[in-house]
Amino acid sequence: MPVKGYGQKLKLFFLGRLEEGKGVNMLLDLESRLLQVNIQTEWTIIGKGTLRESLTKSWQCNRNVQFLSPDTSDDVYEILSKQDILFFQLDLKAPRSLY
Repeated sequence: MPVKGYGQKLKLFFLGRLEEGKGVNMLLDLESRLLQVNIQTEWTIIGKGTLRESLTKSWQCNRNVQFLSPDTSDDVYEILSKQDILFFQLDLKAPRSLY
């Protein structure tokens, strides 16, 4: 697998419900922290939920994010295949299962 070279943008992808407790609110803070250490990013956020409008407003100054609503699972897989890192349900307090 190729390694990102210096100056290349890291492609980050969130997939999940845009709701409280899913961790999606943590993404903008993560973006800020990555910029502090000079890591350039491109974000793709896919999901529906009550936070979509407020998230869109929170990210409006960032030109490196796109909110998408793919029509099919195949569309999601196509987008996912072009990403470096996938985030989904970032809630660290949620119960975990090994099954």
